Amino acid sequence: MVFVMKKVLNNHLFLWRLCFRTAPGFMLYAVYDAFRNQFLIFLEHTIAVRYVLRCAEFGEPFYKAFIVVGLVLLAYMAAIIPDGYYIHNLSLRAKPKLYQALKDRTSKSLSSTVLSPGSTAPFINIF
Repeated sequence: MVFVMKKVLNNHLFLWRLCFRTAPGFMLYAVYDAFRNQFLIFLEHTIAVRYVLRCAEFGEPFYKAFIVVGLVLLAYMAAIIPDGYYIHNLSLRAKPKLYQALKDRTSKSLSSTVLSPGSTAPFINIF
């Protein structure tokens, strides 16, 4: 079990290193996106919901709860703005680079382990 987990961890680390070397901006945005989404979910589900329920419980005016919901909505809207650049520019340039780097690494690994020097195999080009 420990050996399997170590192998899985090594495989993940290999892919992360390969991706960060090939397209660092793409990977940094993926990390930023994950943290941003978790922060917004925390903001919405804990702070905003708690405040809205507190306003309802203690009879606060409706506009206070409406302002908090509006601020959360604005936070989501501001967080979505960089996604347009990511989807329409960065990912279109980075994904082919990542696929090519993985293909090159796979074919290099296959050729060094399966083939003898000077021979070629037809299955390497199918990736």
